[in-house]
Amino acid sequence: MKSLQIAIKKLEQEGLSFILVKEGVVLKKSKEKGIKPILDLYREGSVLLEGGAVADRVMGRAGALLLRGGKTSRVYAQIMSEEAIKIFEEAGIEYSYDQRVPMILDKDMTGVCILEKISMEENSSQNLYEKILQHLKNKQ
Repeated sequence: MKSLQIAIKKLEQEGLSFILVKEGVVLKKSKEKGIKPILDLYREGSVLLEGGAVADRVMGRAGALLLRGGKTSRVYAQIMSEEAIKIFEEAGIEYSYDQRVPMILDKDMTGVCILEKISMEENSSQNLYEKILQHLKNKQ
């Protein structure tokens, strides 16, 4: 079974929010909500992400930029934004999704997710990573 197929199957069977599989081996899985699992992997270095297959519940522009920076090769999301799709297409990253949406909304479903707003100002994965960390720090 290919890495992405393994990731998708485990995401659904184990009720995960995120999983990274590389060469058929699960390297990271999480039930944490939001972008935290991707942030943690990005912080650890792109060696883990490089060439890996990621399955996630929700993929927006911010997550897509970080995965591009980590040189992930395949991504599946149950919900994927049009902005994430653009990033994956430009980077030549294979992607698939169940539902395509114009944008990722905030938790209240009243506006655009704050991380999506922050990511619209950035094209650099590293700069975005630093801005997200600053946002999270200011939020505490």
